[in-house]
Amino acid sequence: MKNKLSIQMVLQHYGLEIKNNHVHCPFHADKTPSMRVYTDTNMGSTRKVVG
Repeated sequence: MKNKLSIQMVLQHYGLEIKNNHVHCPFHADKTPSMRVYTDTNMGSTRKVVG
């Protein structure tokens, strides 16, 4: 599933719009987007975003 869906597609499904690599946090009220979104999955990180 994670091979077929991009993070942009998932966020769009939940009504979250990426602006300057940030979205409004879905966990609390934001006046400005505060949650950073990394659309490049090849950042050299060993952390998994989607398991």
